[in-house]
Amino acid sequence: MELLKKWYEQFRPKLWYSWQTSIWLSGISGILSLLATLLGKPLGLIATLIAYCGWFFLIGGISWYVKEYYSDFAPWITGAMLCIFFFGSFSIENWGWA
Repeated sequence: MELLKKWYEQFRPKLWYSWQTSIWLSGISGILSLLATLLGKPLGLIATLIAYCGWFFLIGGISWYVKEYYSDFAPWITGAMLCIFFFGSFSIENWGWA
């Protein structure tokens, strides 16, 4: 129980404009995207847009966190998150144009 309180205090936003808010918004976007997928079309436009917003919030929150704590790996972590988003979200069906 103490571990849960400590985790909650770390991720509870002290200000409305903070990295914690961005992380929470990404989680909420993920839940809403899952709900939109379950209640609507499997690959519907709304669910996809909400999922992309969740990714943007997550990438922004994580890069903000590592930059705030002066990590030397901040650009690498942000770049890795962007690569996971871009190469994991889009697929190339037709390689004829390449």
